[in-house]
Amino acid sequence: MPTESGHPSGLPERAVEALWRGNMSEAIEQVRLERNVDLKEARDQVGTYILSQPALQRKMIVSQSHERWGLMRWLILLQAVIGAIVYYLFLRD
Repeated sequence: MPTESGHPSGLPERAVEALWRGNMSEAIEQVRLERNVDLKEARDQVGTYILSQPALQRKMIVSQSHERWGLMRWLILLQAVIGAIVYYLFLRD
């Protein structure tokens, strides 16, 4: 049976959709706007929902690992570029 928010979970529909897209900050913001609660309360509600959904937990873990790997790739590329510049300017004869 749906709650007054229109979704069986008790979270606003837009917040649930944002979570399934992997956007936790948008979900927290939707809860804050639609429920008129503070940031801590919104985070607690979103966290409770995530803990109640094992499939969503797996999706969030995978999403976070992809974000971290993306950052790692950029850092490796930056290090390679800096190394090439240092070699070109100071170490070549």
